[in-house]
Amino acid sequence: RLPTKGGIRFAPVVDLQEVEALASLMTYKCSMVDVPFGGAKGGIRITPQNYSDRELEKIVRRYTIELFKYGFLGPAVDV
Repeated sequence: RLPTKGGIRFAPVVDLQEVEALASLMTYKCSMVDVPFGGAKGGIRITPQNYSDRELEKIVRRYTIELFKYGFLGPAVDV
């Protein structure tokens, strides 16, 4: 189903398997409550406590730009 619902995990240690598992869980949660979204998740290896809200916003905006630039964001794109 499209679109997707998810988020970005900020953690000093985050890997592909963890992000895939979190995306799968989001898919199951949406399905169980009949929300018409698939699951998605991303990860950034940082310690969020070391950054202000404004800095985190800049990091997320840059992360999103890079995903888009390389074709990882868009309808029907499996990130």
